[in-house]
Amino acid sequence: MTTPPPHIDPAASGRLHEVQIRRAPRVRPFALIGVLCGLVAGLGVGLAFPSSDGLSRAQGTGMLLLFSIPLGLALGLACFAWADWRSRRASVTAQARVDVLQPELGEVQPGPDDEPAP
Repeated sequence: MTTPPPHIDPAASGRLHEVQIRRAPRVRPFALIGVLCGLVAGLGVGLAFPSSDGLSRAQGTGMLLLFSIPLGLALGLACFAWADWRSRRASVTAQARVDVLQPELGEVQPGPDDEPAP
């Protein structure tokens, strides 16, 4: 079963619009690097110095990791915010012709969560 092509709206097609083009950074690498840096820093400090207050070295290191990992995550996300801000400054304005597609009357458009029929 084939679907007919959507119709192009002649009133909205062919006009030039200004668009912003930029390369936006992704959050996941910044967050993972921040967490890894917090993990390494927490392990390094926790294992380099003896713990006190009646805690074993593992308990002291674990307590330190509870603070260093979220701190590393926050620093990674702050670096992401800075990189995203830099990419907005380096964006380029371009002219683009936009074609607006209109479905036929009575045609149901699938939503983003709809799965294709088998």
